[in-house]
Amino acid sequence: MNTELDKRLNKILPRLESEDFLKSTGLGNEIAFYIFEYPAEEEIHVRKHIEFVINRLKQRRPELRIIHINLFNMIIEYLKGRKLLEKSLEIHALFIRAHQ
Repeated sequence: MNTELDKRLNKILPRLESEDFLKSTGLGNEIAFYIFEYPAEEEIHVRKHIEFVINRLKQRRPELRIIHINLFNMIIEYLKGRKLLEKSLEIHALFIRAHQ
């Protein structure tokens, strides 16, 4: 288990519940969103934590509308729709081979 990752994960819920986040106050007063990057090998751990955070928010703040967007899945579906997934995977494989 990655303790640094766990420390970062444990900051998500307080951030999402903060008044600054909920009122969209910030540098540009933009719509509130949260992007969290992490190592690919930690995917299962992060997914479980996201599930925990969403469930906890629904319990604590039932008035909130929560949308969880998985950018990876969104991109895969977009590429499939454009019939570009196979070509993208081929290009990715070539890139990986060229940089080994």
